[in-house]
Amino acid sequence: MVETDFQQADRYWFGDQLVGCSLTCKFEEKIVDEIRFIDAHEICNRMRLERPLIFLDVETTGPYPQIDRVIQLGFIRIEPSIVSEGGAITEAKIIEKELLFSIEGSVPSESTAIHHITNDMVFGKPEFYQQAKQLAEVLNGDICGYNGDFDIQMLQAEFDRCQVTWSHGLLVDPFKIFLQEEKRDLTAATKFYLGEDHTNAHTALADTRVTLRVLLAQLKKYQHIPNTVKDLNHHLFGKIPEGYLDPKRRLAKRDGEIIIAFGTHTGKRLKDQVPSSYLEWILRTDFDPLVKEIIRQETGL
Repeated sequence: MVETDFQQADRYWFGDQLVGCSLTCKFEEKIVDEIRFIDAHEICNRMRLERPLIFLDVETTGPYPQIDRVIQLGFIRIEPSIVSEGGAITEAKIIEKELLFSIEGSVPSESTAIHHITNDMVFGKPEFYQQAKQLAEVLNGDICGYNGDFDIQMLQAEFDRCQVTWSHGLLVDPFKIFLQEEKRDLTAATKFYLGEDHTNAHTALADTRVTLRVLLAQLKKYQHIPNTVKDLNHHLFGKIPEGYLDPKRRLAKRDGEIIIAFGTHTGKRLKDQVPSSYLEWILRTDFDPLVKEIIRQETGL
């Protein structure tokens, strides 16, 4: 039985003047700094929390919930506990913890290169299933995560493997707020790069003229990017994302082996786990020539 202390927490008092900012947090065995107290207090009251809000993030062996595993979880649970007559939250419980999980097999080197979590770091740690029931309880609340859909999908896959029900609440995502509120349209680009308003937006020639000026300003500002049409096109559309073997992320590398990175056979090794009929379908349809060439080299088809 793995001993955990998820449900223990010091009580942190908030008020008009911050109190108790030097209390020890049992989970981390270190002093919770004043800034995090102030932020938690403000979150409680600005969002008028009525139930727990859990901030969380996961690190994984890869991007595919059906085959990859969560190897690290960090979370901060804020639970309002006492509300004043005026409606302000004057007391809240905070739980903050970071966990590592061991897995069957190894952490792919491609993943370690991103999050720096090694096999040695997870060796001997509890497996997810050993703490799944307690985690389902402590993560029972509304969720906040940056690009949090991914974190929820990865955690949900872990709970499903353990046959443990996880009933989280609503999702709040700062990434979505960022995309909505910090526009990336031509009007915003005109203001950012040219320092002026685009007064004739959505008239064709005016948009065309300002696009020319924006591109020129970008080439002047970002002198490290290519400035020929061919090279700039490759920089924007032809670069292969990290961990993948083609621009559209059809093939990837996992522990030195080429795998399929999309569809029914996601995560399967190209050379001996993917049906030849599936590979032949790729070869005769309109997939990227680079994908086809890699398949031919790897399989001899």
